[in-house]
Amino acid sequence: VGHGLVAGLGQLEKHRFDYMVLVQHSVQTNKILAEKKHITIELHHEPSIPFLLIDPQKIEQVLNNLLSNAVKFSYPDTVITVRVFLRDNAVVTEVIDQGQGIPLEELPHIFKTFHRASVQATDGEKGTGLGLAIAKKIIEGHNGVLKVESQVGKGSTFFFQLPVTEEDSDGNWL
Repeated sequence: VGHGLVAGLGQLEKHRFDYMVLVQHSVQTNKILAEKKHITIELHHEPSIPFLLIDPQKIEQVLNNLLSNAVKFSYPDTVITVRVFLRDNAVVTEVIDQGQGIPLEELPHIFKTFHRASVQATDGEKGTGLGLAIAKKIIEGHNGVLKVESQVGKGSTFFFQLPVTEEDSDGNWL
């Protein structure tokens, strides 16, 4: 683990990787946490998600962060939906929960280091306030974007997109 945010992101070890393997692994891992709270995690994805040029460990860290947050802030007997699809030469991943939602005035701040939202975990779970700041930096380090849409009382959707890199005629990755 790196020394602080910047050091940790200094070297992204990017190589071509089957993104859906990461997503499925992360969903399986977080299902165990979710089941303790009677929360269902559903995964929906398009059949042909391409391999991506990514740092698999870092991207799995982002997935785990978003999923564990969704579990943390969701109520029992709700569903968390993970959707993965292609749009405009990017792979989009959405993590949709039916949790408490985030107050509008807090949305601009949730990706800042050590920001703690007023929203409380539904089972008293603790957070570091680091997860989303790191997640955003990792996604931006992959030339992607990480965003959130949320409504108090309805839930939140965190979504990020990662660019699909094309192969040129010589088989080199651009």
